[in-house]
Amino acid sequence: KAVGKCKLCEPLENSALKLLGVASAIFALLFALFHMLRSTYKPRHWALRRPVLVGRRILIRWSQYSMRAKAKNIFTLFQILAVVPSTYEVSLPKELTEWAAVLRW
Repeated sequence: KAVGKCKLCEPLENSALKLLGVASAIFALLFALFHMLRSTYKPRHWALRRPVLVGRRILIRWSQYSMRAKAKNIFTLFQILAVVPSTYEVSLPKELTEWAAVLRW
């Protein structure tokens, strides 16, 4: 029998500032990487040529296999699995809790 109740949340300022800082840094790095891979930039140094070409191939495959929708679904599942146990005091199966433990702070 499943029983759940709502718990009190921590102050919003603590979590919001951490999340904003991490999200901003990740966004800036991904934007720079994506911009470089989508451009016609060709590195002169041999050590950079291969990673840039591999990155461009990954972007091509990403769009060919419609991975954007699949990634959104997986991300949403992770968000739900990370929040539900701590918010509602619900016990999930062991396999799901171990899988979602990666997202807890």
